[in-house]
Amino acid sequence: MKLIFDFDDVLFDNKLFKKHLFSVIEKAGGNRESAEAYYRQVKNAFSLKNFLADIFKRENMRDSVEKTYAEIMEECKNLVNQELRSIIETAGANNCYLATFGEDEFQREKIKRCGLAPLFAEIYTTLGSKKEIVERICLAYPTEKIIFVDDKPEFFAGLDKEKCKNLKTILCDERGLEKLQAEIKSP
Repeated sequence: MKLIFDFDDVLFDNKLFKKHLFSVIEKAGGNRESAEAYYRQVKNAFSLKNFLADIFKRENMRDSVEKTYAEIMEECKNLVNQELRSIIETAGANNCYLATFGEDEFQREKIKRCGLAPLFAEIYTTLGSKKEIVERICLAYPTEKIIFVDDKPEFFAGLDKEKCKNLKTILCDERGLEKLQAEIKSP
């Protein structure tokens, strides 16, 4: 069995991360409401370094971008879903993959700071669909069950059922952990 996990809002509490992000910006002298409004305007892949550089340029902030970035990122290790981490550790790195949407450098930095990077055979970042990633893994292991866990159903859309006959998808909602545990136990 192979497991494919999404990162943000599955393995990582992105909602708490954002609260922390804006709290640190405010502590550094930035306007929280202004930073939140600017964040909502970001359309492409989010880069925290670029976002902070822009915020520091727009406002008269007392701390440095580097110091603020380090303080924000320090919290990553506390935002990991420990139940899912335990499942990954039990399955073993050679059976686990990470497929995450977002800007490559920022996503990899969050994953590294969470201590999750060594727990995966491969880590994939994308700015589009996860379809190719999931299908490639399904085709590489045609005789094994593949379980793909994501919080956004749009990442399940368009998966080729012929290429992915061995694929089970789990929507990570309020019953996501329960559904995943049941699927792992089923033959």
